[in-house]
Amino acid sequence: KVRPPHIGEALAVLECKVEKEVEVGDHVFFIGRVLEAYAKSGAFDEVY
Repeated sequence: KVRPPHIGEALAVLECKVEKEVEVGDHVFFIGRVLEAYAKSGAFDEVY
């Protein structure tokens, strides 16, 4: 586990580990593996 800091107002948090970094022009694209996912109770109950 990585145990990153969480933003208190966030509806959900994904805890990830960087698997690969890909340079795209003058940017870096990060590919990660989701290790844990957390969501506030009721945050995603709405169906659209």
